[in-house]
Amino acid sequence: MAYVLDEKDGFYYIESGDARGFIPKEDLSVGDHTDETVNLLGEEAFEEADADVEIPDNAAFTFTKTTTHDVVTEKDYAITYMSGAILEYPKDGARTVGEIGNGTLVYVLEDAGDGWLFVESGDVRGFVKASMLLTGEGAKAVTEDMGEGTISLAEEVITPEENRSLYYTLTSVKPAVDQMGESVCEYALSFEGKLPYVYGGTSLGFGADCSGFTQSVFGCFGISIPRTAQEQGQSGQVVNGLEDARPGDIIYYGSGPHVGIYLGDGKVIQCSGNESNTASNPGKGPTISAADYMPITSIRRYIIETQGTVPGISESGTRQDGSVYSQDQLELIWAIVAQEDNGSYEGALAVISSAMNRTESERWSGCGGDALTQLTAPGQYCYSLDDYWRPRLGGNVPEYVKQAVNDCLVKGIRNHNHTSFRSTKGKTTGNDAVQIGGNWYFGT
Repeated sequence: MAYVLDEKDGFYYIESGDARGFIPKEDLSVGDHTDETVNLLGEEAFEEADADVEIPDNAAFTFTKTTTHDVVTEKDYAITYMSGAILEYPKDGARTVGEIGNGTLVYVLEDAGDGWLFVESGDVRGFVKASMLLTGEGAKAVTEDMGEGTISLAEEVITPEENRSLYYTLTSVKPAVDQMGESVCEYALSFEGKLPYVYGGTSLGFGADCSGFTQSVFGCFGISIPRTAQEQGQSGQVVNGLEDARPGDIIYYGSGPHVGIYLGDGKVIQCSGNESNTASNPGKGPTISAADYMPITSIRRYIIETQGTVPGISESGTRQDGSVYSQDQLELIWAIVAQEDNGSYEGALAVISSAMNRTESERWSGCGGDALTQLTAPGQYCYSLDDYWRPRLGGNVPEYVKQAVNDCLVKGIRNHNHTSFRSTKGKTTGNDAVQIGGNWYFGT
């Protein structure tokens, strides 16, 4: 059994066990029948490939950085006792990939044996001797006492692409941060020239001030950040300087006070205006500027700790829901959708699509920036109108409901662009209402 990650020129790029590479399309069975067979027998009934070469020797390994493996691991803190080097291989004399000072924070990913540990610190991954590190509860206590975001990380000596030990293990203490940040930036850029600056505002439809804009953009990805510019510039993880900034970082200007979202390449998008700007006299709004157009006070990172699904924009152009839901929260979403869906996958997808449409609607975005808050907003969906959804809790819903919710929230799939629905078509629905899964959908 293999998992298809990509395709190119008549080949599938697959992952199977620890092996990754290309296979001609005609040599692989894919599609609904294959999925049904695996679901029927269970994944454990099938063998996976054995890797013939080690990961560093497999030139195809990084053709795509996606994987089916659960790669985000819990943090195992360690603090260095002394200055030294992170090495490319677990042996003395190996090439230095990063430098560490006394008191540097590293995360232990794997015990490599013979007194060596494979660690990660910032963008540096490699091997250090265990004798150089304070580990366990002692390291955790030091980190919590000092504050994780204030402790220095390793300095990169060679780029990750040159480091043959980079994929010694696929696990990491952080998810695909760059992809997350780029998605935040892409979404923020969609408001350039379209959103007015309104002092004190937080609406992505009617107007926002600088910190209201950043807070609301991040909120649409399930990331909670403080309300004011000063708070945003003092919280989160410290970024040492513009040279270390990544797309999605918050740039804080204390002289404003003012904040913007770093886009990369020395640029920032910031919602421009001042205290005199109101809804009737709005300011310019989101604009692109050089990040250092005025003195930078601090740079903060709020997305590095985000776990679970990496949100973004789907191929169809719709936004995925980046929120990290607990099992109970997910089961509540299923229950509400199942109560409203009229008994079909199309109906379930239409319900969850309407919730996500509302997160981007001028009229409804105030009810929340993610699907759950929209579905539980007072007086809207069945959650606050009746109790019929309660027996559906605990996962007591058809599988098509779970599939529809996953397709919408994780894959960004939606089957309409409407924000409201009712069981029958009437004058309140308007002439452009469409019937999907037994309900009539209308409103934008």
